[in-house]
Amino acid sequence: MVWGIVAQAFIAFLFVFSLRPVIRWTGYEFFRKSHFIVAIMYIGACWGHWKQLSCWMIASFALMGFDLVARTVRTFFLHFGYKDGSSGLGFHSVSSKMEIIKDPTGTVIRMTFTHEQPWQCGQHFYLTFPALSIWQSHPFTPASLPNPSSSVQTHTYVIRACNGETKRLAELAEAAANRYPHGDDTTPVIIQGPYGGSILNNDVSNILAVTGGTGVTYALPVVKAALAANSPVRNIELVWTVRHLENLTWIGPELAYLKSQLNQVRGQPHDDFDDDKVPIVANGGKKRLRIRIFVTRPDAGRPARKSPPRPPRPDEKESDYGFDDKLSPVSSSESDFESEIEDLAREVPDFSITYLNNARPDFSGLVDLFIDGTVEQGRTQVIGSGPPELGTKIRAAVAARNVPGNVWRGDERSDVECVWDDRMG
Repeated sequence: MVWGIVAQAFIAFLFVFSLRPVIRWTGYEFFRKSHFIVAIMYIGACWGHWKQLSCWMIASFALMGFDLVARTVRTFFLHFGYKDGSSGLGFHSVSSKMEIIKDPTGTVIRMTFTHEQPWQCGQHFYLTFPALSIWQSHPFTPASLPNPSSSVQTHTYVIRACNGETKRLAELAEAAANRYPHGDDTTPVIIQGPYGGSILNNDVSNILAVTGGTGVTYALPVVKAALAANSPVRNIELVWTVRHLENLTWIGPELAYLKSQLNQVRGQPHDDFDDDKVPIVANGGKKRLRIRIFVTRPDAGRPARKSPPRPPRPDEKESDYGFDDKLSPVSSSESDFESEIEDLAREVPDFSITYLNNARPDFSGLVDLFIDGTVEQGRTQVIGSGPPELGTKIRAAVAARNVPGNVWRGDERSDVECVWDDRMG
């Protein structure tokens, strides 16, 4: 009787702490470790409740043991390097350059390194930071676009420092930056993956990316890939919601690149174009690109700051850092950094910044505006990443735009696909 009650308490614990809000509250590491331990205790309690169940409990323990051993062996071989043909026993890490960005929202780490492992847009990697712990790994989506023709890939990650491992990572990055100019502001990273599948769809003619906060990293590679000349996509729109204007520096080089694509037709008078649909020439293909940024808290507090950069060693070039100095120069003073924000925020045709007073944009209205005002023909893909409540609104908005009857009659504008970044799903 007593062991039955104990077993019921354990199974109730597993249920409650499997709910998504509870996982976000307690953290993924607690979820993973607590479930493993409590599952063992639950099986033991069932055994104690009725000894005739022992044959089933022994089989359960055997399966759990086999799973644990299989995962350990797999991790061992990944670190051994059997997939890429490398040799040597132990962990194989790469050196990553870290940049600290502090603004009214908090602390963000911009991490860049090169690695041979290719991936596809939408996939993510698990990163382990040996300087902190070899027992923890976390999923992150690269903000960079993979280059299938190159043997060396550039990885860029934008990581918000919250609690736990990311907070310790920010402290590690600050400590490395404070060693300037006597030390090296890099840290080793063990990379596993890629995981997930590609989200690029060759049947799509229109892409709307709706993101919030650091979730923009999920959409950036897709937007860049859509700008390629061989991409069938003709209408591209990026919607990014941030709290403060200083948040633009999180993706400074990428945002400057996208704005440079808008500027490719600035040699012609703007009066020749329609204000709502300014065509651009991206890599040889005529496409339409629009960038909308919403700032929900325009009354920012203290100014944003970046950690000062390390000067290159004699055998290095500035481009070795993974940053394009032509697009986003790294500032070492507050005045230079404010100038960088001003450059990133400067409005040009089809690039707008809307300031909201502690409110959020109407995401459903943005989906309707894109489909009704921009899409002329073809299927539409809505890509989203950010807070969970944003995902709920995007899914509802896309569902409302899907009209199967119209699609059956040949109207592809009523065929709208929703792709949400759900790495923990």
